Amino acid sequence: MGKSLLRYLEGVTVEVQGHQLPAKLYALQLRDFDAILGMDWLEAQSVVVDCQRKTIRFEIPGVPVLCFR
Repeated sequence: MGKSLLRYLEGVTVEVQGHQLPAKLYALQLRDFDAILGMDWLEAQSVVVDCQRKTIRFEIPGVPVLCFR
């Protein structure tokens, strides 16, 4: 498990298949994860998580659908 919050980062971008998506991140000391993207961020990026199909789809208006398995 992580330790206490280190700092808050604004103006950060997350790259998904060459697309730069804005993010605000909290810096935590976690050994096994690069980032944890929360529900608010996923909603803002029009993400659909389909657990049955084991897919994550970014349905951003004006951008071709990005899908991960």
